[in-house]
Amino acid sequence: MPDREGTGPAPWTGWVVGLVVLAAAVALFVHFSATDAEFSRYNPSWNGSSAYYAALDERGAVPVGDLAALQGRANATLLVVAPVRAPTAGEAAAYAAFVRSGGTLVLADDFGAGNAVLEAVGSGMRLDQRNLSSMERAFELPAAPLGYPVGGAPLAANLSTVVFDHPAAVLGGAPFLESSRLSWMDDDGNGRPDENEPLGRFALAASEEMGAGRIVVVADASLVINAMQGLRVGDNALLLARLVPDGVLVDERLGRTADASGPVGTVLWLQERPVLIVTATAFALVALAWRRDRRKET
Repeated sequence: MPDREGTGPAPWTGWVVGLVVLAAAVALFVHFSATDAEFSRYNPSWNGSSAYYAALDERGAVPVGDLAALQGRANATLLVVAPVRAPTAGEAAAYAAFVRSGGTLVLADDFGAGNAVLEAVGSGMRLDQRNLSSMERAFELPAAPLGYPVGGAPLAANLSTVVFDHPAAVLGGAPFLESSRLSWMDDDGNGRPDENEPLGRFALAASEEMGAGRIVVVADASLVINAMQGLRVGDNALLLARLVPDGVLVDERLGRTADASGPVGTVLWLQERPVLIVTATAFALVALAWRRDRRKET
């Protein structure tokens, strides 16, 4: 039975409903496009790296999932942050070949699988993954030591201080950032140096030549998290800009920054398949039109 005059829905009701559905869809998309995985570039929270990697994308960063993309990149820089596992034999060979042919591998790690990566590619550097603390620190936190430039090191030129957050220490290589002499390995975690925890300088960043290239190790993956961006103290931004040039290659095999666990993985999978989305949308529109025509006939 047709609606009586004045009792049917207003003509603009459909538009309101459509806008509400669209807003809900956008909200769901934003929600499912994020994750809470630590260090993930898809995590907008304090422990994610969304801000840093958004800035890298604006500077032409190139994601590397297939290591064949490293071939022929003699003067490129590859960034690996917080590796979660040791590289396979094939991966290790690809990384080592990239460096020896003239590439630069920048590894930022503290308590991940950084040592396994260094060993696999033939580096002599290692990470001392104990709790490095210092009396000269930021945030009134002993485990947030300040790093100071090593005189004469090109990578440390024009740096004053760099703020670290629960870093490790680099063993071997040529240090270019060190803690102050008032630093120690806080093995018991009590926040103060004990008799068996002598004070001294510790390397926070170092480099090593390998073939025609080099490996740079920064003993703190936290430098890229959102909470460490835009600090009012320290030259963190200058250091990262120097180590990671425009067009940097971003490793997506080992680093935790590529972690897309949760619904965001599905969203990314769909984004990589636009034809599937268009096809599904077309079928949905056809189905809606067919249903509408059927209702008119009845």
